[in-house]
Amino acid sequence: MASLPRIRTPDDVMCGICGQFNFGHQAPVRPERVRAMAASIAHRGPDDEGFHFDDSLGLGFRRL
Repeated sequence: MASLPRIRTPDDVMCGICGQFNFGHQAPVRPERVRAMAASIAHRGPDDEGFHFDDSLGLGFRRL
């Protein structure tokens, strides 16, 4: 039996961002945590990903 094509929903066509900011204690962000966050939203943007880390700030994104 052939499978039907997947129907795209609005969640499929949006990029995604994630991040962590250690405001209270200014501890460095662990990059593997932000990378795991971005991996969990890979369906939001399977075409590209990027990261920025600066001590207590870590950002990630997934792009269509």
